[in-house]
Amino acid sequence: YSSFALYQPLSVSLIPELCDPSDRDKAFQITGSINSIDKILGPALSGMLITDIGGQNVMLVCIVALLLAIFSLWLIQPQREIKHKQTKNRKTHGLILLSKIKTELCLALLSALFNFALTPFLIILLPLYILHTLSLSVFTLGLTQAMFGLGMVLGSSIFVKFFNNLIGKYKSIILGSVLLAMSLVIIPNLTHLMAIDSLMIIAGIGLILFNVNVTSLRCIATPEPYRAQLESAYLMVCMISIPIGIFCFTQLNRYSNIYHSIMLVGMLLLVVSILIPFIPNLQRIAGLDKDNIDGIYEEIYPNAF
Repeated sequence: YSSFALYQPLSVSLIPELCDPSDRDKAFQITGSINSIDKILGPALSGMLITDIGGQNVMLVCIVALLLAIFSLWLIQPQREIKHKQTKNRKTHGLILLSKIKTELCLALLSALFNFALTPFLIILLPLYILHTLSLSVFTLGLTQAMFGLGMVLGSSIFVKFFNNLIGKYKSIILGSVLLAMSLVIIPNLTHLMAIDSLMIIAGIGLILFNVNVTSLRCIATPEPYRAQLESAYLMVCMISIPIGIFCFTQLNRYSNIYHSIMLVGMLLLVVSILIPFIPNLQRIAGLDKDNIDGIYEEIYPNAF
């Protein structure tokens, strides 16, 4: 987790140095897609892999993957010489920036609520529902989780661009949140595997529509010298809710059944969908073209910088 906390903000701040300005929005979208897929599917698939190949073999796979990732990073070359820009106040803490940029703060809190509900669903509630309530196999659970991953891949490769062109980024964010929430509300009412897997695909698409657009808008709207520190604060707020959510839903299952727990997850995500239109300036920022959105936070929130 410490390595991720360092890597994620640095990768966001280095993207402008690694690609042409015309490709920056696409680069942030790709980064958002990959981050969504690995953060969600990693914990979800870990249990299945440990069951299939054993914990020791999983560790070996992780070590090989890590070495390959480090080697790939070493091969990356910036498009131009990286220069450290001076800011008005280099010592401004990321959390202070976050508190002053209301759009960013609201998005961080809503993303935290997302993580609070969605992560326990994938790593606790969904396995319990498939394995115990429906009495299906571990292979079936892996297939259902894979369908969620398929939805995220389809979302990042096809549907983000399609819906952004059709209805715009702002409505795509709301649509993605609603699709995810409604899928999770319906799933505990189903027992047919094909219907559940279909809804998991839709849920994956919805998650990507939300995460990718939010990530790209946030990163481009943040002035370049502040991206790393603001991203660090954003991640801290988002991820601190994950262990809290796991603890809460674990305790909830002691006093409630799996149906009500999954329904609660869906309802919490519906609350996120309802709150999105109340985020200050989000619709304005999402409506800007790539020439006007760059560093727009500094114009909207001059006192923050």
